Amino acid sequence: GRSCACGTGHFFEDNVPRLSCIASYYTSSCTSCTPSAGMSEGAITLIPEDGFISRFPSCSWVISGSDPRLTISFHALEGLDDGALVFGIDECDDAGCGSGHHSLARYEVNQAGRMHLEAEPGREFQSTTGHLRLSLSPGYMYLDGLDMNATWSTGASKAPGCSPCMADTYKDTANAATCTPCPCQSVSAEGSTSVSACTCRAGFTGDAGSGGGCVPCGAGTYKDVGGSAACSVCPSNAVSAEGSTGLSSCVCPEGFSGDEGDEESCVACEAGTFKSFEGPGACLSCPGDGVSAEEGRSCACGAGHFFEDNLPRLSCGGYSSSGSGSGSCSCTPSVGMSEGAINLISENLFAGSYQSCSWIISGPEPRLTITYLHLDGAGSSASQLQVAECSNAAECGSGYFSGSGVIGVYDPSREASPGQQHQSSTGHLLVQLYSRGFRSSMNATWSTSSKAPVCSPCKAGTYKDTTDAACTACPSNAVSAEGSTSLSA
Repeated sequence: GRSCACGTGHFFEDNVPRLSCIASYYTSSCTSCTPSAGMSEGAITLIPEDGFISRFPSCSWVISGSDPRLTISFHALEGLDDGALVFGIDECDDAGCGSGHHSLARYEVNQAGRMHLEAEPGREFQSTTGHLRLSLSPGYMYLDGLDMNATWSTGASKAPGCSPCMADTYKDTANAATCTPCPCQSVSAEGSTSVSACTCRAGFTGDAGSGGGCVPCGAGTYKDVGGSAACSVCPSNAVSAEGSTGLSSCVCPEGFSGDEGDEESCVACEAGTFKSFEGPGACLSCPGDGVSAEEGRSCACGAGHFFEDNLPRLSCGGYSSSGSGSGSCSCTPSVGMSEGAINLISENLFAGSYQSCSWIISGPEPRLTITYLHLDGAGSSASQLQVAECSNAAECGSGYFSGSGVIGVYDPSREASPGQQHQSSTGHLLVQLYSRGFRSSMNATWSTSSKAPVCSPCKAGTYKDTTDAACTACPSNAVSAEGSTSLSA
């Protein structure tokens, strides 16, 4: 008698209003959250003692019901910051408020020194998903005062009911308590009554309906519809990544020209031309007397010279993270485009957590223009944006720089002015954002100049005695003139 059984394809919802308490991150001393069921309204009050908080107490209340609402009557935070004071309101897809949530409001303090923050008295928040979370995370700091008063309600009462299973789940018996997720990488319609309703999503193939798994389409193939059908092979000479979902994912590799998603075959570059990048585009003529090399992926220059295609590139230098947080580098590599945008938002980076993203802009006169920058944290927990010039893309890819290569450094105490610009004189520009604190974000644009492919003379201290090799460094402590053609130079 503790629940009700619904028919196949449906699950039981008692629709009883609830206030739930969630302990997150570190064990909290917060005792002001008392879970309840059946009550449609109540109050939330938190007034902890002053003093040093050595860990990260996080108090969370989740209000569940037909129309959950929260009204703030008073909220104030004061202290000395070595992290971030965070007061957040989110609407969630379920009472656990896991990955399926998004923010309705954030109040935060992230500057060094004494701080004070208040939310607007009487401000109301409402969830459209049936679950509303209030969270308070003081962080690492000395608190002089922290007060919060709010009221909550769950709206009109709603009778118990049998609701259809959500998409990508099924329920094949009448007495099962919950719906069962479809096998990995498979989908189903709402209200599905059997595992046979689960089919592999686009980009994956297999017989999910028999309870088996779905495997990604292999490289060089794609699948643009759901179901158990086999993956289709890309047009001749075209390539695609594993798990591709459409013909547009099939692109021409280096040394081949053609349009993205074209059903025609990719055509090999003719003698005396090259294409040094993967994707749509035409083959370009080699400079001067240069000839095609590496099966049309490059050009060979004469002795004493090396090939530079001078194509602008945006490369992804890498992503790393530790601990909590959400966000991604939002980096899409490109070749041949002379301008683009870089955008990043990192959130929920609590004590001891970080996210690091880097971008490498290569080409003639690469430039970065910062349009917006917000960095969180203080002291050893401060976020930082670094802009550096490096001699080549590999050096940029090695990561953090110091010394003469750095041409711009920003942190919470030194934020960039809108329109701040940096330009590299070496042809390669590294942009690296190391995020800590609760939230950091950046919006920027990048650009390069245009320059035709060339055969450039080997730099001083190097030589090249063949037509198809890179310049070679002279032996230790030896020097040579620019454009040297042999070791004897």
